[in-house]
Amino acid sequence: LADSALAARRRLRRVEQVFALSIEAFRAPLEHYDAALETLWGDEHEAAALRGLRTLLAGGTSERRNYQAPVSFRIVPRVLGQAH
Repeated sequence: LADSALAARRRLRRVEQVFALSIEAFRAPLEHYDAALETLWGDEHEAAALRGLRTLLAGGTSERRNYQAPVSFRIVPRVLGQAH
């Protein structure tokens, strides 16, 4: 169990990178990952996921979709927060 927990840390970072790449490829609106959500959600792990995604998405394209992304993209920070 301890080995799995230690290996999961590396995997979690890789999962964040893959999700960020898919968000960037889809050009999802960045509002779904805004810093204001950290205080609204009130969960330290989801806040860490949001910060990680924002860091990975920084410097990406400014040409984003002008409509809401599918739920699968909007829930990424919450799913990653549970993994944290």
